Amino acid sequence: MDQSEVIDRYLRGQMTEKEEKEFEALLQRDQQLADKVIEEREIVFGIRDHFDSLLKRQLQDSDNQKKKPEAKRRFLSRVALRWSAAACIAIIIIGALVILNSGPDHQQLFAEYHTDYPNIVSPQQRGDSSPGSAAFEEYGSQQWLAAYTSFTNLIQDTPNEVYPRFYRAQCALNLGRSDQAITDLRWVIDQGPSEFMEASSWYLALAYVQARNDKEAIQLLESISVGESVYSGEAQSLLLEIE
Repeated sequence: MDQSEVIDRYLRGQMTEKEEKEFEALLQRDQQLADKVIEEREIVFGIRDHFDSLLKRQLQDSDNQKKKPEAKRRFLSRVALRWSAAACIAIIIIGALVILNSGPDHQQLFAEYHTDYPNIVSPQQRGDSSPGSAAFEEYGSQQWLAAYTSFTNLIQDTPNEVYPRFYRAQCALNLGRSDQAITDLRWVIDQGPSEFMEASSWYLALAYVQARNDKEAIQLLESISVGESVYSGEAQSLLLEIE
């Protein structure tokens, strides 16, 4: 069993009590191994927090959808009691005109559904020197412009790697550069299956929302919503708001 598998078993709590004590004793003696465990724990916790927030939002959306019909019935009942038929007709007409002449608030929707993707790149891939380590350090501290530049430099050094473009797209979204995010995420998806494939589709949909491209956003969200993606619930909710 290699070192990564041992660390994975430790972080997942799959070791026996004896194995755990022996491994923790080893961590006391091996600082390099201890540092690697800390980095891997940050990755695991980052992924868990990211998807926990998605699940929480989906549960909230589900609860809100259940409450809406009853709230709507109460509202209509009060309107019927307080207003005459003529006033009701006027309100309906005005409301219809407002709906027909207004669309979704794209920036508000983007802000509501967007969360920064956690850093899941292994310490070996990050690199110990600039621009790799600098890019992820800047990304972690939300220095979006600096991180964007560092990832661009990393792409020049490693043009065939997927993760620098994926994380540059994340920076681009935070900088409002939806066109660049769309370009990078399309590139990641075109490379075929990877650990970023599923997330790239979701963030590409968000990039289309940010760019006010409803046609492309709806098409992609429909595809995500009917699949088995972890983002399917979010896609269904966002799709309803756009349509």
